Amino acid sequence: MQDKHNRQGGALTIVIAIMVLLAIGVAVFFAFSEPYRQQVKDGWEQHTQWTAERIQENPDGYLRWAIDEVEDTEASLNATRLRLKTRQLELQTRLEAWEPQLANLEQVLTEAKTAYREADSGEGWSAEVRGTAFTEAELKREVVSTHREVQNLRMKVKQAQQASNAMDERLGAIDDKLAEVGALKTKLQSDLSAAELAEGAEGIDALTARIDAISATTDAMSDADDKPSLSELAEPTGERKLEADFSAIMEQNGE
Repeated sequence: MQDKHNRQGGALTIVIAIMVLLAIGVAVFFAFSEPYRQQVKDGWEQHTQWTAERIQENPDGYLRWAIDEVEDTEASLNATRLRLKTRQLELQTRLEAWEPQLANLEQVLTEAKTAYREADSGEGWSAEVRGTAFTEAELKREVVSTHREVQNLRMKVKQAQQASNAMDERLGAIDDKLAEVGALKTKLQSDLSAAELAEGAEGIDALTARIDAISATTDAMSDADDKPSLSELAEPTGERKLEADFSAIMEQNGE
């Protein structure tokens, strides 16, 4: 009795092993079979994409799909436009604060340099800037420190202005694309009819290509970095000699 069970178990094991080997062989064949892979790909596309044949069979469904795609594209563009405008307003707010601050710092620096020159050319050493008296050492430190602030703030203002100008260009491109998308949506909603779509694949292919192109360029616009870097510039690193910095600043004109 035990021998009978053993024989049955051994036969079942052999059958299972044969089936596994067959499955592996079929899988290997399909994995390396170019014709089969292409056949699978064609079948997948036939059932998951709008081919010319499927569009002619269901033009109303295709139109509804196309309008949804265009509306999604329009929404994406509008979202990107809103992000850019928000960022641009933030930059403009910063510029409104930085520009008068920069002008004031530049004027103070000019006054400090003038006060130093006047004190340095007179007898005894006494300098005053906006009602505050400074020793020679104090004024040198203040000139160097204020000059650094001016340079840093100038860089921030320049970066903000460049970023704002770049956003103007991007917003213009988005507005152009929105106009194109709007025209296409109007065409889909009012000008195209199921009968026109059913007349041939040529017009269908052209329309599909146009939708794909708009979607692709919209994705590029949406994915692009819409937050240009405005790094808060750190104070100059390393120990620099005060006298060398001060001499270089005093030799500059217009500050």
